[in-house]
Amino acid sequence: MQSRFPHLLLVIFMFSSHAQRSLLAQIQHSYYGEVQLRNYGYDIGFYRRTAKFNQPIQREIGFQIGALVHPKEVFVLNSGLPGSRIFKIDKVNYAWVFRPKVTYSYPLAKRASRFEMGLRVFGGFQLPIVYTWPVYVWLYQGNVPFDGYEDVRYDPNIHEPQFIGGNASVSRGIKEGSLTPGIGLHAGLSLEWGNYRNVSNELSLGLTTEYFVKEIPIMHSNNVNLQFYPAVFIKFAVGYIP
Repeated sequence: MQSRFPHLLLVIFMFSSHAQRSLLAQIQHSYYGEVQLRNYGYDIGFYRRTAKFNQPIQREIGFQIGALVHPKEVFVLNSGLPGSRIFKIDKVNYAWVFRPKVTYSYPLAKRASRFEMGLRVFGGFQLPIVYTWPVYVWLYQGNVPFDGYEDVRYDPNIHEPQFIGGNASVSRGIKEGSLTPGIGLHAGLSLEWGNYRNVSNELSLGLTTEYFVKEIPIMHSNNVNLQFYPAVFIKFAVGYIP
């Protein structure tokens, strides 16, 4: 009996290894980079798509990083000031969002070869986290003969637009920021094509909505800041299929 025990362990090991290889052969991973435009900003991202043999629904896990803008942002240029640059009046905070997301898609028309196009419907959820930090501007100091600019934290209550020569560096004040979490949903249609067997292109059009635990303090006037962000988006992605 003892002499048969090592042979039994060998048989179990070979069987489990074969089962694992068979399971992995039924799962295909592909990797995508994406660029997305929406009416509240823009994003870049990455995701991995997982497809299982004989299962039409595919899952995507990834993330996006992008800017969150307010629809009331207005560009201003003081041409009367020396060396002035464009700035956004009443914008007191920058806002960037990190967006982990999970998406499920279902093919309406499969792309069987590189000469065909595919169509899929998709939907999922995301957990956006917004980081906001204060805007610093160039404030003109007209003390002749030593006139020039001083970097100050923008406060529309005391800084008149005619004395602002533009925004200071975006990184100025980045350590003074705060985080605001939220939750969101997205859905849409995606068109898929590709010239090569291992490369896939996708163009997607959809809707997304995000709700945060508080208003995102982008603008100086609190009554115009938003807590709920519905948006239309268009996205282009390029994927690699090993």
